[in-house]
Amino acid sequence: MTDKSDYPKAGIPSAGDLAEPVARAVREEVRRELREQSGRRAVRLYGGAAAAGLYAGVR
Repeated sequence: MTDKSDYPKAGIPSAGDLAEPVARAVREEVRRELREQSGRRAVRLYGGAAAAGLYAGVR
């Protein structure tokens, strides 16, 4: 006969059931943060290029 303690209790998710949604949420958050940082980096690069261009034009 099987021991009922081997089976998860109804209504309580197992660690395996929780791992995938948590991993998905973390991946989405990391992607969003990287996208935001790359946008800021692009603005800084364009600003620096514009400043260098203006400085070169003045000289």
